[in-house]
Amino acid sequence: MNQSLPKSARILDILRESKVPVGVNEFARLLGMPKSTVSRFMATMESLGMVRRDPENGRFFLGLRLFELGCKAIEDLGLRKAAAPLMAALSERINETALLIVLEDTHITYLDKTESRQAIIAQIHVGGTAPAYCVSSGKAMLAHHPDRLEKVIAQGLRPYTPLTITDPERLRRECARIREQGYALNKGEFREGVTGVAAPIFNAAGAVVGAISTSTPAARMNKPTWSEHIEAVTQTARAVSRRLGASVPPGPAGAHHLPG
Repeated sequence: MNQSLPKSARILDILRESKVPVGVNEFARLLGMPKSTVSRFMATMESLGMVRRDPENGRFFLGLRLFELGCKAIEDLGLRKAAAPLMAALSERINETALLIVLEDTHITYLDKTESRQAIIAQIHVGGTAPAYCVSSGKAMLAHHPDRLEKVIAQGLRPYTPLTITDPERLRRECARIREQGYALNKGEFREGVTGVAAPIFNAAGAVVGAISTSTPAARMNKPTWSEHIEAVTQTARAVSRRLGASVPPGPAGAHHLPG
């Protein structure tokens, strides 16, 4: 196994446990590594923001990048804790898989799931990713992150299925409608025959921090089912948002934009 990652983790542990900045000589002694090798490790970690160097004595201490990652981890854990019981209730209500998703740059990551008891389901793995523009959860979040939307468009809209939106203007219009109506649909745009309904989750500052989504085989979807899922998902996302301290807007009003 490549030892770079374990060595880097040990360096971070040493810095975490030390009350003072640590120098290259001490790292070399504790790690049993040549000073030249330690110096290369530290230079790489410094370039990544994982450690910082004291300009006066050359000793190292933890970098702010770790603080940022820690804050994100705490945020994700809080989001998962707030959402878990409501996801279970959603899955029970519609008898389909419920998903908790976060937006990572131009992709989404599946943070948690409550799986349907149906015999036929779409396999989704916690920790897995998908392009944001062709799944309902991604579109629900991109609708509130115009900068991310433009970055997605700049990278190119690859067609994963015949239903994938590949026209930038059409995607912009869809995201504008999603922002207005409060939910997004996936009619099989990433995987043929797999559909979803998603709604954004807001935090106390009014920022979108995730989304609640369903995953359902297209064969089980019809207009009444789409409508039922929209109501259930938007209600669940608003309930999670309230748990995070958000002042959430009312649910979608008027007729739903349902697939034909």
